[in-house]
Amino acid sequence: MKRLLTGLEAAGRSLLLYVAVTAFLLGAGILRASREMVHAFDTGIYLQILSSLKAAWATNGIQGILDLQSWASSITGENTFLAHHFQPVVALLLPLYSVFPSTSVLFFSAWFALGLTAIMLGIHSASLRAARSPGDQSAGLAADAAGPLFICLFPAFAARLYFGFAPDVLAVPAFALQAILVNSIVSRGAGALILFAAAQLWAGACKEVFWIINGWAALVLALRLVGAGRRSAAMVAFVWGLAQWALFFWLFLKWMPEHSQHSRYYGLNYIDFKLTALLQTNWGAVLELLLAAGLPVILLRPTWAVLLSLPGLAIVILGRFSQIQAPTAVYPLAFAPFFAVILTENLAVLSGWRWRLSRLLLGAALAAGMILQMPLFLRSVSPAFGKTAAALPVDLAVARKSIRPGAWLLVDGNLQPAFQDWQHVRVILGFIGNPAPLGAEDFKRATDVLTMFDLDQLTSCEEVKPDASDDWAARGVPFHDYEGFQRFCKWLRAVPRQKQVYPDSGLVHYHLN
Repeated sequence: MKRLLTGLEAAGRSLLLYVAVTAFLLGAGILRASREMVHAFDTGIYLQILSSLKAAWATNGIQGILDLQSWASSITGENTFLAHHFQPVVALLLPLYSVFPSTSVLFFSAWFALGLTAIMLGIHSASLRAARSPGDQSAGLAADAAGPLFICLFPAFAARLYFGFAPDVLAVPAFALQAILVNSIVSRGAGALILFAAAQLWAGACKEVFWIINGWAALVLALRLVGAGRRSAAMVAFVWGLAQWALFFWLFLKWMPEHSQHSRYYGLNYIDFKLTALLQTNWGAVLELLLAAGLPVILLRPTWAVLLSLPGLAIVILGRFSQIQAPTAVYPLAFAPFFAVILTENLAVLSGWRWRLSRLLLGAALAAGMILQMPLFLRSVSPAFGKTAAALPVDLAVARKSIRPGAWLLVDGNLQPAFQDWQHVRVILGFIGNPAPLGAEDFKRATDVLTMFDLDQLTSCEEVKPDASDDWAARGVPFHDYEGFQRFCKWLRAVPRQKQVYPDSGLVHYHLN
């Protein structure tokens, strides 16, 4: 009973801390969503998929959800988005989305997943402190706050509350639980193995590449069980890990390419198996990321969970695009939950000078995290408080009323999330490789164009071109498809059209005759 009360008390403290620290971040995300200012194109993709699933559920129930055509995304040019990223967990957001069909639902889902992780880490810290011998000095309640604070302030976590959504964030509690169980499996029974497997199934449903991390974690677990003399359980864990790797390679190399409409499967663009990838890595960005992730604290007392983080770290380090190494991107979510568990445990069990040093290093990591995400926060949140930006939702609401449900829309990427109920939405100035570039069929079928860019202000379509600030992967590789935009610009100038400009926001609506 006492143990239960201690756990409930720790959960309450962690929840209060999490709510207090993240209230402003989540509020900023909801404000941006209410003003149609969520520019992360991924968010619009998931809103479109949820809208499609909602219609399929209303028509055919569970069969509609299971129909791959219900997962179509016009933005990526896929008949089924699951061939783009295998993320069936998105369907579980459907009940909430059906009641509140907005971007705020996605931010709240991320907030809930991270909050669950913060509570889990607070309870874990309190249980570790309670298990210490009476002769040890208590690490204090500050130790219980280490994990929840890291969940609140690490850039990759915090940005999911105000900038953009990705289902990757829903795997965070599952990864954290795996790390806790691997570190403490020696003292746990068979129920812990079932819980471990359930956490892995959940994480795998959040992204196809997470099956690699799951398989590796299962192999590390097997090694731990062998050391504890539990060889039968170790063999089960070993086979389970290999099965997950086999599932990943079947998904990634066979099922997904077979169901993809791209000439070269999209996912392969993000993997570089050559050793030269290490020479192209932005090591300065990686170092910043690791410092903000608390690596110095982890080095004071590495645990088995460090091994679990290695595949996620490899994904970040070997990524071909510098965006992958950004601390506010979704990619650090592949290793940061494991770091969060180690930070929590170290602050709870270290003593003497190592404990005092760990507090200082954690404080430095949290400060670094806030500094690294400040440019993104100011750039994405501050316009939401401006008077001009406030007119944009009103203008979009008017534009939406003038567009029929079956219209074929060409829109700016930042406007795309506002048209989640339209199933034929394509992005004008597309990102390289994602979303899919505009083609002849898009120009042929287009009925409306919505953009914040008035083409009549250009002397020539070639004026819009990349500059030195627009490199993404490497020098000379632009972030946007400028050649595609120039083709679009020339096409739009040549076709009959009616133009409406909304002076308050600058939104331009071209209705094609």
